[in-house]
Amino acid sequence: MTVKERLKGLYTDFYPYVYGRALYLIRNETDAEDVVSDVFIRVAKGLKKDPDVKITKASLIRITTQVCIDRWRGKKGKTMLSVDERRINHEALSIIDDATAGIMLAEIFETLPKRLRHIAIYYFVDGFTLKEIVDITGISERTLRRRLKKIQKILAANT
Repeated sequence: MTVKERLKGLYTDFYPYVYGRALYLIRNETDAEDVVSDVFIRVAKGLKKDPDVKITKASLIRITTQVCIDRWRGKKGKTMLSVDERRINHEALSIIDDATAGIMLAEIFETLPKRLRHIAIYYFVDGFTLKEIVDITGISERTLRRRLKKIQKILAANT
């Protein structure tokens, strides 16, 4: 199977999961579509380097989360949405509030070291169980519990 065929298969199989994750984190359909493109560009680059690398749903979710975090960093201090002011309505205002909350959440999580940031998002934002996080990250449950305690201490100290 060629890299192009494999990428096409991954896109077909996992697009809904990647898009759903991006939309959940970004809360904007256009930005979520951009994130999906960025994710599959990263996957394509990885497949070119190592065509036999195993790509799982969990690894795509991890890449998607990282791309979203990178986008938050790039848009820090800016609004996440480009809203046509002539069309603002109640629904649009609630979306802007969600985007503002997303920016605030990103700023809070930026206080965490990179190795803890993903765990915090998986646990506190996504509501994944410990077992699910263990499956996604590949770390032991004991290590995960220690890191969660450390995250709670850091977040408590910053509030």
